[in-house]
Amino acid sequence: MKIIKGGIDYTLLKSTIKTTKKLIDNETILSGSSKDIIIDVKDKSNGLLTTKINYNNSTPVGSTIRIFTSPDGENFDNIPYLSKNLSNSSENIQESFKVSLDSNYIKISIINNETSNINISMWVTMW
Repeated sequence: MKIIKGGIDYTLLKSTIKTTKKLIDNETILSGSSKDIIIDVKDKSNGLLTTKINYNNSTPVGSTIRIFTSPDGENFDNIPYLSKNLSNSSENIQESFKVSLDSNYIKISIINNETSNINISMWVTMW
């Protein structure tokens, strides 16, 4: 769909405008459990996912972030488009990674592999 205002074609600009959204803010995910977040990424081509995790022990096993794609927001792939293990030798970690947004929807699954709870914040910047 073309977007024309004042004689200017904004169709191509639409996908280059960056938007940042905080998905979760210091939320607790219980030991051995997970959380899913579904995001509408229509008209976006790239994303930067930033994750900050506070572990409750000094030798974390880590957490897994998985991204699944869907054409309609209901039927997601069984195999993740991306899977990333986040762990290090300290109690806190923050990592960002780029994601190509080639579908209409993505589901971000955060899996706590720890034997204790984790606190997590997550942002996405899309363009």
